[in-house]
Formats: sequence, C-alpha cells, structure tokens
Amino acid sequence: MGLVKLEWIFSLIVLILLLLFIFIANLSKQLKDVTRDVAKSKDIELALNQYNNQLERLEEVITKSKEQDFSIFLSPLLTQVKENRLILEKINVKFDNLLGGTTNGNEINVWLTKANEEPSLPRRVEIIESALTRFPGHRPLMELYEKVIMQMHSSNLNAIQKQVIERFNRTARTYRSYCEIEDYPYADEMVDKAIQLGNQFINDFDERRKNQLIKSITALEEKFKTLENNQVISKDELNELEKLDQQIDKSLLSREAALQQKYSSISKKVVKLLTNDVSEMSLNDYNLRALEAIKKAHLHFMKNEKILKSGSHLGDLVVLLGGWDMNAFHLSTQVYYQSIYSDIFTKLEPKAKTTFTELMLKSNKKEVS
Repeated sequence: MGLVKLEWIFSLIVLILLLLFIFIANLSKQLKDVTRDVAKSKDIELALNQYNNQLERLEEVITKSKEQDFSIFLSPLLTQVKENRLILEKINVKFDNLLGGTTNGNEINVWLTKANEEPSLPRRVEIIESALTRFPGHRPLMELYEKVIMQMHSSNLNAIQKQVIERFNRTARTYRSYCEIEDYPYADEMVDKAIQLGNQFINDFDERRKNQLIKSITALEEKFKTLENNQVISKDELNELEKLDQQIDKSLLSREAALQQKYSSISKKVVKLLTNDVSEMSLNDYNLRALEAIKKAHLHFMKNEKILKSGSHLGDLVVLLGGWDMNAFHLSTQVYYQSIYSDIFTKLEPKAKTTFTELMLKSNKKEVS
C-alpha cells in the first residue's frame, strides 16, 4: 500500500506541474495577443478570469494534499501558485488601466459620443478636455483632442490661435504625465508639437508686426510727399500726419535699425515742414494784423486830423502804427505802411512831428507769434 500511495503522490505532483505549465504557457500567449489587438478586451478579461479560477482550484488541491503530510513535495508548488496569482492580480490592474475597465470604457464611450455629436467646435474641445480630466492618460481621447483642437487653430484670429496653443500645450503635458509607458513617444510628440506651434505663432506675430510697421512708415512718407510743396497745411492734414505717426509701433521700431533710420529721416522732414508752415502762417497773420492796424490808424487820423496834427492825443495813433517789425512785413504791407505813415507825418505840425517820432520809438514791440 505504501508504494501505491507514493505513486499516487508523484502522479498528483506531475499533474499539478503539467497544469501549471499549461496555465503559464497559455497566459503568456494571451498576453502577447493583447499587445497586438487591444480590441479583444472582452475575451482577454474572460481568459484572465478563467486562469484565476484554475489557480484557485490548484491552490485548493495542494492545500488539501498538505493535510496528508506531503508538505515536503507540495509547499514549493503552493508558493509558486500564490506568486502566479499575485502576478495575475497585477495584470488585471494593468488591463483595467489600459482599457479603462468595463465601467470606465462605457463612460469613455459616452464622452466620445457626446463630443462627436456636439456641433459647436469650441464646445467639442471643452467636452474632450473634461473627458481627459477624468482619464488623463487615455490615448484615443488625446488623439481626438489633437484633431479637434487643430481645427480651432486654423482660425485667422490671433487671440484664438494664442488660446488654442496654450490649451493644447497644457493638455499635452498633462497627458504625458499620465500616459502608459508605450505611449510616451507619442506624448513627447504632442508636447513638441505644442512647442513648435508656440514658436511659429511668435515668429508669425513678429513678422506681422514688422509688415505693419513698414506699411505705417510708408503711409507717413507718402502723406509727407503730398504736403511738402504746399505753402499752407490745413488742420485736417496736420491731424492726419499726427494719426499716421501714432500708428507706428515705436517699441518694435527700436529693434529694426533700417526702419528706425528711415523713420527718423521722414520725421525730420515732417518737423521741418511743420516748422516752416507755422512760420509762414505766423508771418501771414502778422501782416494781416498790421494791415488792419494801419487801416484803423489812417481812419482815426482822418477823423481827428485837426486835433492830432497839433500833437495832441497822439497815443491811440502810436498804438496802431508803432512797434511793428518792418522786416516781417511782406512787400505789399511795407508799401501800404509807408504810404499811410508818410501821409500822416507830412500833415503834422513841426512840433507834433518831433513828439510823434519820440512816441513811435518808445512804443512796445509787436513780435511775430
């Protein structure tokens, strides 16, 4: 009987080892299939459950056999079975994270459906961002997000492009922090893409600013050319020059040496034009005021000639005729002034001529303003 019992024990050990070998071989094959085709997640889950049940049965058989004092043969097998069950638990956790589990998978499908059915592009982006907040390492969600966010990036508005790049960069970096190790190259690719988009945006923005600066300087130059031969610049034309100058980006101009030099040259010409124009306008105004004063002086003398020619009450006449800068007079103004002055002076009595001349010399100067 002892020999029969020993043979039974060895047969049991061989059977257990055979079952364990078959289990490990099948598990290894199934794991390889998983890496090739994640779409068979339901079959994988069922297979893993079956293997777990087999391990439980093996552990139960070995435990009962130990009660028959065959510990020396069965303890190593029991240890190996427990280790494989622990590995199986880790595999289950791994697949649950990878596939989202049955519950998570259903929830992800709900998010995807909701995003695909949303007609508004900005709203669709928000939905996928919310889904990625729940499942930050889920690659299919990230792939869909990349596709949708790039549609928004095609906008011609700088503000929208800037916002899209910032959101894409933030989401890509978060995904890289949570993705599976095998997806890390893809995550790196997404982060690099966001960085490249940011650099391109900055370069394009600077280029647009430079082009606008060139247009503004050219517009100022063209406006100057239309005015440089004008004797008088109107108030509207002056306002237009000021508006064109204000449109020039001075902060960018300081970084563009060639454009800075061109702008400085135009500015000097504009300042010279405005200065000359102001001087001319001031001289014209000065001569007009002089003509008005000379006319009043002549009328005043004609009306009060009897009193004035004796040298009395010459003050008002001196105020009107005295203090004028003859060098600022136009030729026509000088002729008119000298004509009226001579007419009045010749009619004064000798004593009055002396008094009138002294008062004229002492009169306040009238400056050109």
